[in-house]
Amino acid sequence: MIRILHTADWHLGQTFFGYDRTEEHEAFLNWLAERIWVTKAAISNYELSERNPSPETIIKIAGVFGVTTDYLLGLEDKRSRTLDISGLCEEDIRFLQSAAALLKKKNAVKKSVAEH
Repeated sequence: MIRILHTADWHLGQTFFGYDRTEEHEAFLNWLAERIWVTKAAISNYELSERNPSPETIIKIAGVFGVTTDYLLGLEDKRSRTLDISGLCEEDIRFLQSAAALLKKKNAVKKSVAEH
């Protein structure tokens, strides 16, 4: 099951606390279906584990929520953020990659100092 589609909290809220979350749930299904170009019924089938989304659909869902496909599939525990670089030239992309590498090094040094 894809993590992002697990909506047990809606069901728990309805069961234990008496709140009717049906409208919220329907709105979410519609919202996601519109963004990934599938039917609301398809989203519901993914949610209930009655069908699995195609690889292309998994990629679209990851894009909508700004996470990796590995995170959605449960292969990665830590939620990684993605960055939309569409429209950037190669030089800009290399700059962002270099900046990210420098920030990772800075944070590793900061963590190391804090541990000692």
